[in-house]
Amino acid sequence: MLESLAIDRRRILELDTKIAELRHQLEALSAERDAIHDRLSAYTYPVHSLPSEVVSEIFLRYIPPYPGCSRLLGYLSPTNLGHVCRLWRQIAHSTPALWRAMEITVSPSSVEKLPAWLQRSATLPLSILLNGVLSDSVDNDAILDLVLPHRERWQYLAIAIIVLDAESIPKTQIQGYFPALRALDVSRLLGSPVGSIIGSLQAPGLSTALLDLGDSDSRVQLQSFLPWAHLTRLALKFLVGPEVVEVLRLSPNLVHLHIALIHGPFALEGVPMPAIDLPLLRTLVIGHQGSAGLDRDETIRPLLLAIRAPALSKLFLNGRYLTPDEDVDGNDDVNSLEVIVAIIKSLGCRLEQLCLIYIVEFSVTEARAALPTIPLLDVFLRKTPRREFEDGWDSLDWDIVALLEPPREIDLADSDGGSHWGSAANVEDLPVDGSDPSMSYSSSSVDSDSD
Repeated sequence: MLESLAIDRRRILELDTKIAELRHQLEALSAERDAIHDRLSAYTYPVHSLPSEVVSEIFLRYIPPYPGCSRLLGYLSPTNLGHVCRLWRQIAHSTPALWRAMEITVSPSSVEKLPAWLQRSATLPLSILLNGVLSDSVDNDAILDLVLPHRERWQYLAIAIIVLDAESIPKTQIQGYFPALRALDVSRLLGSPVGSIIGSLQAPGLSTALLDLGDSDSRVQLQSFLPWAHLTRLALKFLVGPEVVEVLRLSPNLVHLHIALIHGPFALEGVPMPAIDLPLLRTLVIGHQGSAGLDRDETIRPLLLAIRAPALSKLFLNGRYLTPDEDVDGNDDVNSLEVIVAIIKSLGCRLEQLCLIYIVEFSVTEARAALPTIPLLDVFLRKTPRREFEDGWDSLDWDIVALLEPPREIDLADSDGGSHWGSAANVEDLPVDGSDPSMSYSSSSVDSDSD
């Protein structure tokens, strides 16, 4: 018994010795740890040493350039910046320019996220793209009720809403006073939202309007829909002839005009056609780069012969808007060179550029002989492959929806190092002040009868 007690006492002494040794090692390790921690605490990562203003500018390069819009959530949304660290979240949320341009889809998530975006944008002008399908599953009025109180800040507005049925139409309308609005694009998908979603707009600063007005609700009168006299740039689609005539008479200050009528009817027969004076007009585009024209027996010639545009310098014309479908084989004189010459003469201008596509009866050589004073003249015959001119005509569309639309997600491994903003990279060229757009369509003149 006494022997076992002696063994235990010796063991306690051994353990105390080891504990003392380990305690000394622990103290040494703790001291080393504290020294390393102090060195790490003293180090500032370069990105964290940047002033907040510089970080904000870097963040602004992450999103599309204004007025290009970002999604409320997802790819290239500024919300992603707030997921990196607390400092970045604080800087992002205090940078109003990150939140001023937004794509608002018709969805419950938009109703949830939109208030924070509007609050973070502070008092900056807004760029808004509204798209999606109105349905009974979403409170359609909730979205409009959130954004309309900020209408005095709306600067760019593009609407690509699909209205499936009357029951889905919101009770709230986009209408009233919009003092900062400069550019408007209304796209017709299944039917124009004008009259159902959009009412009359009082927008004294509006200078650019791109309007698909076919199937518009008759409750909206064209005369009161927009401040037409303020517009300098206008694109019209899906309007019948009398409506086009009415709009042009209400818009005497146009500088750039695009009439893209896809499959009429244009219905100009019997319409009184006194002269339409557009004294400031510099660019006129008739038609689009597709081969479709007006309905059979329809023509836009009476309208063109009525326009007086002494300042016009650029004319782009799809020949199928002059020629009924039954005459595309040249059986009639309606698309003759004499008609083109008469139109240019009635315009009362000295053209610097003329581009004609889907022409049947004459060559570029004949055109140059008849129009020797036009420096840049292109004639593309009906059988000319569309690829010869479609890029130039695509640049004439002035599509604000495409410019504001957020970029599609890309695989960075396959990227060529170019801009990840796609078409939005051209947003800086968005015309809002009547200045001449970069419509320098140029191509070697084509005179070919080959397929």
